[in-house]
Amino acid sequence: MKFLPTASILLLLKGTASLDCPPELSQSETLTTKSGESITLDYAIVLSPVSESLSLFCARITRNLEGFIGFGISPTGKMDGGDFIIGLPEEDGTGTVRKYFATGHGHSKPKEMDELKQTLMSTSIVQRGGNTVMEFTKFMEEPGEHPILATGDNTFIYALGNTNALTYHGTNKNSVTVDFDTTREPTPTSNTTDEAPEQPPEEDEAPTPDPPSGAMTMTKVGTVILGAGATIAVWFGL
Repeated sequence: MKFLPTASILLLLKGTASLDCPPELSQSETLTTKSGESITLDYAIVLSPVSESLSLFCARITRNLEGFIGFGISPTGKMDGGDFIIGLPEEDGTGTVRKYFATGHGHSKPKEMDELKQTLMSTSIVQRGGNTVMEFTKFMEEPGEHPILATGDNTFIYALGNTNALTYHGTNKNSVTVDFDTTREPTPTSNTTDEAPEQPPEEDEAPTPDPPSGAMTMTKVGTVILGAGATIAVWFGL
């Protein structure tokens, strides 16, 4: 499917980034689990002109049922070896959106990453009218984690829980391969051509006045430029 060094030093560098997600996530795809439940992924890719590690993946995932949402990156398309972002809702409207890693396969529960790796931004998970919505912003390249590629195939995995607690999801999971380069909105280009810019027409030189009348013969010896295109003739008497 096509869609549209130390860690502490890296965190300091990322703190200087001024990139933000757009107010509207213009790209959207519907994903379906093996058990038939569909979710909507709205996203945007924000590329950094400074470093690929500062580029952002902005995402909002919506499901039409209540329960936790898991979304991860795994080159093999399997839970084992994947990096996950898991949103656990709370009845009081709070909840957490944190980064996890796989500890095995099957019924093995993923484990939270160290606090230093909890670099997600603009996180939230809320439930309204029976729906669950998770939002987050993630750096596309981070040490010790699978990168999210701006160009090329990414394999994502996702899983949905029957409750808000992190329990085994059964077959309510799946994987998808996406290439953001095929759907990312093009960078606007200026309307320039290779032709040389048109030069303004040259102004005609002011006509040379006739020499002053009188017995003395006058000879023009030059022209003085006064500025703003004005000139005066210089005469010499013989």
